[in-house]
Amino acid sequence: MECFDGAGASSASKTDSCVFEAFCDSDNGEVDVFQYMSSDGRESAKEIAGKAAARAEEIVAEAKNKASSIERDSYEKGFAQGEKDGQEMGTKKLEKVLERIHQALQEMVAYKQEFIKLHEKKTLDLVCRIAEKIVRGRVKIDRGIIRETIFEALNLVTDRSEVTVKVSPEDIEYVKELRPEFFDRITDLKSITMEPDPSISPGGCIMETAFGHVDARLESQLEKITAVVMQTFEEENAEMVNRQS
Repeated sequence: MECFDGAGASSASKTDSCVFEAFCDSDNGEVDVFQYMSSDGRESAKEIAGKAAARAEEIVAEAKNKASSIERDSYEKGFAQGEKDGQEMGTKKLEKVLERIHQALQEMVAYKQEFIKLHEKKTLDLVCRIAEKIVRGRVKIDRGIIRETIFEALNLVTDRSEVTVKVSPEDIEYVKELRPEFFDRITDLKSITMEPDPSISPGGCIMETAFGHVDARLESQLEKITAVVMQTFEEENAEMVNRQS
């Protein structure tokens, strides 16, 4: 492009319906402004440059958004695949752990069964002795036990017209003091006789009527406890065998 002295000098060339003009600075000869002339009108080079820059920014932004979208899609696909692979790996590890736990539980059940078989009698004897000590110890510190024992026996008999109660010599005096309460609480009680019996332990009694008797001795109660313990052991053993099979 050539420059001419003078602010009004110009060099122009036509292309189709467009004319480009370059105006040179009269002082230093440098191009000051580019102008674009069209058949529709006249638009300055600065305006064109601004629009071009704006469009360039739009293109760059669109490219960035597209790149981000592609990157995000790739990440999500990769994450989903990685998550799936991780879940499958975790499931396999969990299955191995559960298998080990199941095996350990089976070994524990087998050991428990073997232990019970070897020590069942000793264990039962120990449980019964502990129960006996608890019951006898409670009788010593709580004299009211014989009172409740007699009331329970009275509720079991069908004929209360004439009742004889045999108790330990240690309990006889205390039981005699309870006679008024027996009549107050048992409305159909007609007659009750108290007798000491050395064969009966403290806390227990034997009740006799015209139709039979009720054995409420302490020893009899302990035998019932032993029977319950035996039954519980047998049920647990049967349940363990069923679970193992």
